[in-house]
Amino acid sequence: MTLPNITRFQYGREKSRIFLNDIHLIGILEHPCDDPEVRVTFCGPSGKRFALPAAEDIPGGTSSIIVASLGYEYRPHEIAVGYFAPRGYGIWCPTCHTAGTSLHRYYPDQTEAEQRVVTVHEDLCGQPAVLVTAPFPLSPDLPPSNAWPTTDHDAP
Repeated sequence: MTLPNITRFQYGREKSRIFLNDIHLIGILEHPCDDPEVRVTFCGPSGKRFALPAAEDIPGGTSSIIVASLGYEYRPHEIAVGYFAPRGYGIWCPTCHTAGTSLHRYYPDQTEAEQRVVTVHEDLCGQPAVLVTAPFPLSPDLPPSNAWPTTDHDAP
C-alpha cells in the first residue's frame, strides 16, 4: 500500500492548507492564536468544501482531512477557454461550476487566456487543471460521513 504524500503549508498567521501530492488542495485548517481549537475544512476533488468537527491541534486536524480524503480520487479538472460577454475570455470548468466555485478572471483575447487559465484555475480553486477542447466534469463530491456542506467558496 502506498501512503499519500501530504504537505501542510502555512497560509498567513492563522491558516494552513493541506495538499495531496503537492498539487491537490484537500483541506484548510484555521488555527486562531486566541482559540485552542482548530477549525477543519475538507476539500473534495471538485473543490466543494465540507466542515469537519473541530480538532484539538494541527496534527489532529490534518489527520481528519487525510482520513476523509482516502475515499476520493483526485484528478486535474478539465477546463476550456470560453467567451463571457461582455467581460472577455475566461475559464470554463464544469466541475467548479457544479461545485459552486467562482472562477472570475477574464482576459481581452483568447491567446492570453489559453496561456494563463491552467495556472489561474489552480490559484482560484486550489485544484490543478488540464486545458481541453470539450471539458467533462468530475463526479459531484459526496460529503464525508462526519461532515456537512458549507457555502464558503471564496479563495482557498
